[in-house]
Amino acid sequence: MQGLRAFWYTGWIMSLAWVCGCGGPAEAPVSTTPKTVQVQQLPELADLVGPLDSGRLEAAPPQGWLLPPRSSEYIVRFKASPQTSYPSILVTAEDYEPVFNCSKDNVDEFARMVADHFDETGQSGKLAEEITPLQLGRRWGISYARRAKVKNLIVDRLFFETVVSGRKYNFELRTLKGSLPKFRPYLLAVVAGVKFLDIGAAQTSPDAVEPPESPPDKPADRQPKTKPEEEDPFA
Repeated sequence: MQGLRAFWYTGWIMSLAWVCGCGGPAEAPVSTTPKTVQVQQLPELADLVGPLDSGRLEAAPPQGWLLPPRSSEYIVRFKASPQTSYPSILVTAEDYEPVFNCSKDNVDEFARMVADHFDETGQSGKLAEEITPLQLGRRWGISYARRAKVKNLIVDRLFFETVVSGRKYNFELRTLKGSLPKFRPYLLAVVAGVKFLDIGAAQTSPDAVEPPESPPDKPADRQPKTKPEEEDPFA
């Protein structure tokens, strides 16, 4: 896993230098070289949760991470500790007409569409990593990173976006500044472990497990919670 971290950390330094360049309006940088992640080197996952997103998918948290209560702000959320909000992984989705399924054949086009959106909305200068086509096993998508200030904290935000059956899924890691290389593999593991479903079959499955509506956080591997968490500024 350390080799994977070093690979991504080097790319992050190069991307940051590109983004912070001087002169002219900022344009979202897009890598022309797709990257491939060796999924065998990623952290282990706990049991799948779902079906989620109206029966479209199941997702598994990293082993030992918590499953907070369900919220309208995301499809599902995982976090590493009951004492703090970081690191955490969120999954969101929206209908997306330009691409029906992200694949090897159109991932470059999808990356350019996302970059154009950042350019049009004036967000290109906020990127901390360039938009990079990425392959995880049989899944294709794009990855990029941003940085945000939350109260007195600096938070690194790593994204993986893909499109499945006309739905754009955004997998996001939120972690404290400086810890992105450590927790990046956990986001990639969650993405690699997602199971997309036939909607009709998922809705009739007797084994469906949805996140709770309101109970307190619980670990995905059923370990007891010991301390209350601090307020999550993103919730």
